[in-house]
Amino acid sequence: MSLKSCSVLLVIAIQLCSANLVITADEQKTSDITCWTCPIKKNNDACNDWAPDVRCPINNTVCKTTHVLDKTTGQSVSVVKQCAPPSECDPETVGCNTVPDTDLIECVSCCDQPYCNVAVPVNTTTAIKLSSYFNGATSLHFGLHVLTSIIVIGYLFTSVLNGQG
Repeated sequence: MSLKSCSVLLVIAIQLCSANLVITADEQKTSDITCWTCPIKKNNDACNDWAPDVRCPINNTVCKTTHVLDKTTGQSVSVVKQCAPPSECDPETVGCNTVPDTDLIECVSCCDQPYCNVAVPVNTTTAIKLSSYFNGATSLHFGLHVLTSIIVIGYLFTSVLNGQG
């Protein structure tokens, strides 16, 4: 197995370990937010297609998206979307960083509105634009929320028309 393959597997293993996908008895109460959630998926479409429609646990009030891309091709390697506690989302967390000793970039965005994480960050600019969680959210963030709502409603409407909803 090549060093690059091992590095990709290591990044995926780290994501899997850090994903808050297990809900304890104390977390069975839900918050007012619903996020797109998925364990490690190959890309955003696969994640959103898999995502169950379940409210977040009470202490997890932020939608966190971690997107790993191949630095050379820009292709998705993995997407993890989860409900997260606010402590996992701060200005140092949001953005993109190169994964050491790999050709991979990890981009993280966080937001705090229902279904706000429909899109994935692909660079530092989009990671920040998709992150409405921080003070100083601008009208751009509001526009993204409106766009996200339109996409979700369109998706749900299409699913109902196709007999899937």
